[in-house]
Order: sequence, then C-alpha cells, then structure tokens
Amino acid sequence: QAQGDGKANTSNRKAPSLSSQFKNSLNVLLERMTKCHPHFIRCIKPNLDQRPDMFVDDFVRTQLSYTGVLEATRIRQEGYSWRPEFAEFVRRYKIVGFPITKQAQVKESEASAVKIIRAAKLKNWQVGKTKLFLKYYHLTAMEEAMQKFYKEI
Repeated sequence: QAQGDGKANTSNRKAPSLSSQFKNSLNVLLERMTKCHPHFIRCIKPNLDQRPDMFVDDFVRTQLSYTGVLEATRIRQEGYSWRPEFAEFVRRYKIVGFPITKQAQVKESEASAVKIIRAAKLKNWQVGKTKLFLKYYHLTAMEEAMQKFYKEI
C-alpha cells in the first residue's frame, strides 16, 4: 500500500492461471452439490419406433443393464434395502408385538421396534442409531404378520 492513500497495490498481481480457475470452479460446484440432495432420472425407451403401447422386453432389459439399474437393484436386494426409522416402524407394526390393550402406551423407541421384530420372528436384521436395517423380504414378512393379526380379530 502507498502511504496514507488506503488503496491496495494491484499492479503486481498476476491473473489466475487456467488450472486455478478450473480448481476454483470445481470447488464451487462441489460445494453446491453437497448442499442439495440430487436425484438422477434415467429415461428408458420402450421401443425404437417411438410407438405408443409397444414394449420390447429385450430392448428395455438391455438399457437397464447398460445404465447399471439391474446391478444396483441386485446389490440393494442383497443388502439392507428397507431402512425404517424406529418411530415409523413402531407406529405401523406395534399391533404385531404388543397387546391391543397396551397400544396407547407403546413408545416409539428402539426397544419397541426390536420387540416387534422378535415377535414377528425375523432373522438377519440390524439396529442402527435411529433406524432398523432390514432385508427386502422382511417387509413382506411384516405385512403377513399384520394380516395374520387382523384375521384373528
């Protein structure tokens, strides 16, 4: 700075290089992406002729394979694809694990969720800090347990 004038000396600064501009641009993009929750939509064409009401199975299957949807589905099924929060699970399935007379007193907690799971005799499940980690077939088992309860009433 020159003495007393309060202005910065900008004549000695270099223009930012192309690589530093790219790096800054990439940082801004990453910062924006971490602030939001993007959803990606894959468009699948039902046929090559763009005709309505015509679905070519092999053509669609090939597209699903190329885009990785089939692989993602397989991986999801092998893992814990159903991840309900304790409160949500207890609200929906408390009739499976608790007597009707005590439904109003059931707390939407981890302990209640685990009691329901044990009453339904599910196997191969995990408990997280706020959620249950269940396999895709557990949903069917829980719905069947509810149906059984309603048939007995």
